[in-house]
Amino acid sequence: MNRAIKDGSFIMPAEFEKQKLVWIAWPHNKDDWPGYFTNIPLTIANIISKISNSQKVNLIIRKKENKNVILKLLKEKNYKKSNVKFYRINNDRIWIRDSGPIYVKSKLNGKKTILNFSFNGWSKYQNFKNDNKIPSQISKLTKVKEVTPYIDKKEKKYYPVLEGGAFDVNGNGSILLTKECLLSKKQERNPGLSKKDYQIFLKRYLGVENFIWLNKGIEGDDTHGHIDDISRFVSNNTIMTSIEKNKKEKNHKKLNENLKILKNAKNINGEKFRIIKIPM
Repeated sequence: MNRAIKDGSFIMPAEFEKQKLVWIAWPHNKDDWPGYFTNIPLTIANIISKISNSQKVNLIIRKKENKNVILKLLKEKNYKKSNVKFYRINNDRIWIRDSGPIYVKSKLNGKKTILNFSFNGWSKYQNFKNDNKIPSQISKLTKVKEVTPYIDKKEKKYYPVLEGGAFDVNGNGSILLTKECLLSKKQERNPGLSKKDYQIFLKRYLGVENFIWLNKGIEGDDTHGHIDDISRFVSNNTIMTSIEKNKKEKNHKKLNENLKILKNAKNINGEKFRIIKIPM
């Protein structure tokens, strides 16, 4: 589904705000944990169980997955049965934060809408077609309307690729991103899109107006610069960010540059943010 969207009609809530439930995908792709996969299902079962003690979990499993095997692991970890609901949706990887739906709310009536951004395996992996279909399938199964974001480019509609881990919002007009992830040529998600283009469609669909562009993410990041690895809003006016004190480490310079940007950044009211530094 798609329809005309006016700038500012949507707002994306921050992750620290009250939420109804969490979506999690069950692990199956052994290539994501070479040599370590044996322990992954039990680890995810433990995470699900901990969350289920206080809120609902929607658990995605593949159509061919043996549900009884999963239930056995969840029972071992004492999950709360009434808070876990299974959905059979084929997927390529567990990383639903990146491939899954982005929820926004109407500023007029608070009604939820799913944003279905394109997903292409971080412009790195070829097996992403199932993951790219997840938002639409969740929309149909949960009966939450979806919108496919686009931007007018050279008199044509361009449907941008964007992962959930590539940005972070405070729910009050500000957004964190990195140039490395969205503007570099390596693992380029959207060839031809400029910084201005990103800000146009992010303002339209996420309800943000204050863009805080950090430079680079950390070394070895498979996503090439996701913001969720380094800096996050933990309140409207507080940002938690990674630092590296060892000057010999490769991440020292990168994270120090980001810290300087954050220290000079201001919210939509012109006030500086409180910065919490977290050592690597």
